[in-house]
Amino acid sequence: MMQNLTAFSSSRSPIEVRGSALTQGKQLIFEYELIDPGGAVLDSLSAGEWRSWERADELWKTTCFEAFLSRAGDKGYWEFNFSPAKRRWNVYRFNAYRDPQPPRSSADFELLEVTASAGRLKCVLNARFDLPKLDCALTAVIRLDSGMQYFALTHAADKADFHKRESFTLKI
Repeated sequence: MMQNLTAFSSSRSPIEVRGSALTQGKQLIFEYELIDPGGAVLDSLSAGEWRSWERADELWKTTCFEAFLSRAGDKGYWEFNFSPAKRRWNVYRFNAYRDPQPPRSSADFELLEVTASAGRLKCVLNARFDLPKLDCALTAVIRLDSGMQYFALTHAADKADFHKRESFTLKI
């Protein structure tokens, strides 16, 4: 079920972002919906279906849909980034809050398929291990002419910081 992500800034955003995450066996499925009535989003969704996306770093510098996952009670977590306009993605494994720096790509998940349509993005990944119950944070960095906007299910800090473990409120 899609859940609303809220903008970090206190100003009313013309953009709406929704997201969902679920597991099916070893598969992990993220879906995002971007509602942009005024066409303000830069690097927005391009329609198409791709089986291979290139891995890249620093995707958060442009429009990027993200997710953070952790096993319950674990300080370590994964960060997933999907940049649909550039057809790039990555997943990082952290041992604890933002450790290590710079982050290192993880081979724990393989991207199987990405489907994008007008305003929707679906990413299917396969885990290289049995998936336990997970705590999840769904987030998005949206690039507008006016600057970056940061969306999340929960903002647990006084600045936009998706790595805060207190933000991993969705149970999947």
